[in-house]
Amino acid sequence: LITGTASGISSTGLILRLTSGAIVEDLPINNNGGFVFIGSLDEGASWNVNINALPTNPEPLNCNLANNTGTMPANGINNVQVICGDASLIWNQDNWNQSNWN
Repeated sequence: LITGTASGISSTGLILRLTSGAIVEDLPINNNGGFVFIGSLDEGASWNVNINALPTNPEPLNCNLANNTGTMPANGINNVQVICGDASLIWNQDNWNQSNWN
């Protein structure tokens, strides 16, 4: 199994995607706390978790992942992290240069 923890979730719509060979599993995350991908991966299989959709309702969030790729060990993975925050606070150099601060 691949498990992890989500934090900073204050909007719905986040979808994480696990890929490993022919396995593709989408997992909606709408709350802070633990999550589990139910797909069974063989020991030694390469795997990757990506953000398939960002949270948007009621407000957009930006999210980052940590420990989201690797090779499956015999005892599984338990340290994938997704950390989200207010998307309006993300630095945008183009907006700064054009004086579009919001």
